[in-house]
Amino acid sequence: NYISGATTNLAADGVGLGLGIKAFRQMVTAAADGAKRLGGNPEILLVPPELEAVAQQLYVASNLVGGNTTVANANIYVNKYRPVVCPWLSDSSVTGYSTTAWYLLRSPVQYPTMVVSFLNGQQAPTVESSEADFSTLGIQFRGYHDFGCDQAEYVGGVKSKGAA
Repeated sequence: NYISGATTNLAADGVGLGLGIKAFRQMVTAAADGAKRLGGNPEILLVPPELEAVAQQLYVASNLVGGNTTVANANIYVNKYRPVVCPWLSDSSVTGYSTTAWYLLRSPVQYPTMVVSFLNGQQAPTVESSEADFSTLGIQFRGYHDFGCDQAEYVGGVKSKGAA
C-alpha cells in the first residue's frame, strides 16, 4: 500500500489520484493471512497544506485540469474523496515529513490507521487538589491525562510518495 514515481503526484489532472485508487483496490492482506483482496472504498484524501488547493479542486471541480486548459472529460472524482489537511505532514521538525506525500484512507470506522487509547477508558484529564502546606496559604492542584497513540491497521489506506 505504497506507491511512488513521477506520475503519483497529486495534481489537478487526476492521474496520481487514479494510481492511488488503483493501488487501494488491489490491496491484499498479509501473506500469513492468505493474501486476500480487501475490497471497500476509500473515503478520505489526507494531504499536507501544500496540496490542499489541489485536493479541494479534485473534490469540488466538475472538470479536470491538465496544464492551463480544461480537459474535455468530467471529473470522475468529484465529491468522492473528502480532503483532510494535516499540517504536521510537511512540518520539517517531524521525522519523515514531506510536502508531496499524500494518503488515500478508508473510513476510520472500518479500518482506522491510527488509534488513541485511554487508560481505563477515561477520556478527560484528571485534576486533583489539596490544601497547601501549613506554611503556605492556598490550594495545590495537579493534573494528568493517561493516553497514547499508535498505528492500527496498515490496510486502512495507501500512501503516495507524490514524487519520483
